[in-house]
Amino acid sequence: MKEKQEDKLWEIKIGEGGDFYELYLISTQKPVFIEETAFGKFRRMFSSFGTNYHFPQLPIFYVSRGQEAVAKEASSMHGFRLQELTPQHIILSIDNPQKKFLYEITLFNRKIKNFFRKEYLLAFNKKEALSYSDRFKADYQIIVKKAKKIDCYPIVDITEDRIILNRLV
Repeated sequence: MKEKQEDKLWEIKIGEGGDFYELYLISTQKPVFIEETAFGKFRRMFSSFGTNYHFPQLPIFYVSRGQEAVAKEASSMHGFRLQELTPQHIILSIDNPQKKFLYEITLFNRKIKNFFRKEYLLAFNKKEALSYSDRFKADYQIIVKKAKKIDCYPIVDITEDRIILNRLV
């Protein structure tokens, strides 16, 4: 009988040159990257014989030629230390005695059309979050909003010492 593998937090970086998009994923196995051409993507999307592209329980990312992709085990998520992984939640450790709100800063690169990255910040209000984001104005277009999720994981609660995310997406 197979022993159940332990869930891990994986940091995934995909990009070209010095610009990387960063995301986090919970999985028992290390993500796999498959390089494909535009025709391969088209065939995968519209093929009725797509079974050879599907591997159950294995996280797969398709990357374009020329892109670099790296996956490594992580102990923090967007700068917040991972405290615990439960079957229902991801618990991140924070220091928030003033009970600040979590804001998401989306940074769009002006030179690369489809590239963006996200930063997360604890702030009292949007004005404070905007003042922090001023340092990125030279290189990025900026959108600041109150965070409802981190990556694809919805926020359940933010307390003085932790952020609780729902991992059942």
